[in-house]
Amino acid sequence: MSVDSAVGLPYNIASYALLLKLLAHCTDMDAYELIFSGGDTHLYLPHLETVQEQLSREPLPSPTLWLNPDKKDLFAFTFDDIKVNDYQHHPKLKYDIFV
Repeated sequence: MSVDSAVGLPYNIASYALLLKLLAHCTDMDAYELIFSGGDTHLYLPHLETVQEQLSREPLPSPTLWLNPDKKDLFAFTFDDIKVNDYQHHPKLKYDIFV
């Protein structure tokens, strides 16, 4: 798998983390750990300055994830059954996309 660390990796982590939480929820288990192993993981040189700015920012409190406790079928979830609460963010950074 190829992944652009500045642009694609955060979305990959978020989507796999949500899937992990959903699977744990539907099987009455606790999600413990998400492990990422990257092959072609890269950072484009034009992103370097913006990444350095992002890394210099103080982390904000983590949000919480709410999953509808009445749903136990992974395929029955809708957008209304999933909520991210108390999400805070810094001002957006612009990363150009390279294809």
